[in-house]
Amino acid sequence: MTTVAWLLSTLATLCAGILGAVVWLAAPVDAGLQSLWHFFPLLSLFSALVTGFVGLALGAVVMRVRAVAPPRKLTFGAALICVAPWLFLMAKIK
Repeated sequence: MTTVAWLLSTLATLCAGILGAVVWLAAPVDAGLQSLWHFFPLLSLFSALVTGFVGLALGAVVMRVRAVAPPRKLTFGAALICVAPWLFLMAKIK
């Protein structure tokens, strides 16, 4: 059950992160919050940050609880997806 929650939170992070990054790059947020399309990337990025943190926490729980660890490539990919919104935010803050 925890494995399903872990991978679903990773999938939610991936979807929100890609959607937020595409909309952010299409309509830069620096112009101000004049319309909903300027607010949407911020909301999507916030959602990706939260679900990414949850995905990392659930990944640690899955590693500890499961008798057989998930495949190493899956674990590495999920961790990379969960960290990606944080890296995107750090790149945009500079």
